[in-house]
Amino acid sequence: MKRIKDIALVVVISLAVAILAGEVYYRFISAQGYITPALLKARGLEYKPGNFARYILPQKEQTSRGKYYVNKLGYRGHDFSVEKQPGTIRVMTMGGSSVFDVGALDDEDWPHRVEQLLKERGLNNVEVINAGIIGYNSADSLGRFIAEAHTFKPDYVFFFSAWNDLKYFKSTQNLLRRQEIYTESPLLHYTSGVDRFLCETSQVYAHLRQEYYAWRERRQPAVSEEFAHSNEVNFEHLKQYRLNVELFVEAARNIGAVPILMTEPTLISPANTDFEKQRIKYQSVELNHEQLCDAYQRVETIVREVVAAKQVDFIDASKELSGRTELFWDHGHLTMRGSETLAQLVSREFERIYKQRISG
Repeated sequence: MKRIKDIALVVVISLAVAILAGEVYYRFISAQGYITPALLKARGLEYKPGNFARYILPQKEQTSRGKYYVNKLGYRGHDFSVEKQPGTIRVMTMGGSSVFDVGALDDEDWPHRVEQLLKERGLNNVEVINAGIIGYNSADSLGRFIAEAHTFKPDYVFFFSAWNDLKYFKSTQNLLRRQEIYTESPLLHYTSGVDRFLCETSQVYAHLRQEYYAWRERRQPAVSEEFAHSNEVNFEHLKQYRLNVELFVEAARNIGAVPILMTEPTLISPANTDFEKQRIKYQSVELNHEQLCDAYQRVETIVREVVAAKQVDFIDASKELSGRTELFWDHGHLTMRGSETLAQLVSREFERIYKQRISG
C-alpha cells in the first residue's frame, strides 16, 4: 500500500511540475503567448450571418492583429463614400480570400495596389473597392453584389472564383439544399462557464483546447455533414457555376457597370513537386491532385466560354501566374510577391480595357 502511495505521490508531483513548466512556457516563451477564446476572437475579424450570402462583415470598423483594416461599411481597406463622387472611376473586385488577399498587410492587398498603380500611371480618379470575403464562392459573391455592392454604383467590376466552388464538387445536393448556417467556431468562444474559468486560469488548458478544436475543424469536411457526399466528382455543379458567372455578368451590365472576368490564379498544376503538394489543402475540397487539376481546368474553360459567348472583358490571371511556386504560400493565397505580380497584371490590363472603351 505504501509503495502505491509513493508512486501516486511521484505521479502527482511530476504532473504538477509538468503543468507548472507548461504554464511558464505558454505565458512567457511560446510564440503564441497568452491566449483565450476571447482574445483570439478580438484578434480576428467579426462576421455575422447574411441574407444573400452565408456571412458578411458587419458595418463597423475592425482590425485584425493590425494586419487587416475593415472600414465602417464592412469592406476591406480605407473608407469610401456610399455616393460616388463626380468624375470618379469606381472599380470593385468580387471574390473570396484570394480577392480579399489574406497575405497582404493594410492597403497592400492587390486590389488596392491596383488603385495605387493606376494613379501612378495618371488615372488619378480611379477608386478601387475590395469586396472580397474570406470563404466566398461564386454564389456568395453574386448574392453580395445584387443585395448590396451594386448600390455603390461601380463602373467596372472584377470577378473570379474557383477554389471555394470546388469544395462542393463531391456534394450530391444542389445549391438550394446545402445548409450552411454561419456559426462561430469554438476556437473563438467559450462553451460553458467552466470552460471560460479553465481558459482564463490555465494556459496549458487553453493551448491544448486550441489544438484540439483546430484539429477537429481540419478533419471536418468542407461542407456540412447534414447532406450526402459522393465518392465521385459531381460535375453537375459546373452548370451551377456557369449560371453564377453568367448571372454576374448580366447583373453588372444591368446596373451600367462593365464586368471583367478573371481566372483565379493557383499554385495547383500537373507539374507540382511533392514539396508543393504539401502546401495544397486537399482535405478542404476532398479531391486528389489529379481530380483537382481537372476541376480547375473545367472551371477555367467555363470562364473562357462565358467570356466568348457574352463578349466580356477578360484577364487570364491563371495563365500568367498559376504554378509559379514563389507567388503562393499555399494552394491559392498569394505571397507579397504574388500580390504585387497580380496587381501589376490587373492594373496594366485594366488600363488597356479602359482606354479602349473611352476611345471606342
